Amino acid sequence: MKNLKFTQEAIKGIKQLKNLNNDTFMEDFELQLDRIKLYGEKAGISLQNKYGRDLRGYYKIYFANQSWRIVFREVDKKFELVEITLVAPRDIVYELADIIIND
Repeated sequence: MKNLKFTQEAIKGIKQLKNLNNDTFMEDFELQLDRIKLYGEKAGISLQNKYGRDLRGYYKIYFANQSWRIVFREVDKKFELVEITLVAPRDIVYELADIIIND
C-alpha cells in the first residue's frame, strides 16, 4: 500500500472541493485516493508533453463525473510514497500543473 503526501496546492484544491458541499464528489475523491494508495501510478493515466506543457512523469485520475482531476507522481518507490501534486477542476488543472511542475 502506497503512502500519500499532499502538496500545498493539492490541499488548496481539496479545500475548494469541500466548499462545494457535494458529498458525492467527496466520496468519489476518496475512492480515487484509495485507488492511488493501492496501485500507485498504475491507477492513473500518464501525462505527456502537449501544448507546450511538459508534464511527463506525472499521472492524472478523473473524479466527480470527470469534472475534476488529481495529478500525482510516485516520488519514492522504495518507501512507496506518492505525491498528490494537485487537485483541481478540469478547466484549469493542466495550466496549474504546468506552473507548479515547471517553475
